[in-house]
Amino acid sequence: MLTPHRVYLGLGATDDARHGAYRALFRSELDGKAVADIRMALNQGQPLGESGFIAGIERAIGQRREVRPRGRPRKPVEETASSPAEQLWMDI
Repeated sequence: MLTPHRVYLGLGATDDARHGAYRALFRSELDGKAVADIRMALNQGQPLGESGFIAGIERAIGQRREVRPRGRPRKPVEETASSPAEQLWMDI
């Protein structure tokens, strides 16, 4: 047999009042960044939370479990001392 939790019963005097109050708890919308973070974590199968939470998971399973952007990391751009045209001019 199921019995309602006392916190749920404290939401209102009648069933209708409790139902309305319970629904109102979940009416607020998440901001765009939160939705994007949740989607990325779900797509990558990664945990989502603060750094301490993720560090605890990493210690427990012995693997890095951070949410990372898709794709390979970009190679660093090598800076040249001068442009190819300047190199030709200097070689002459």
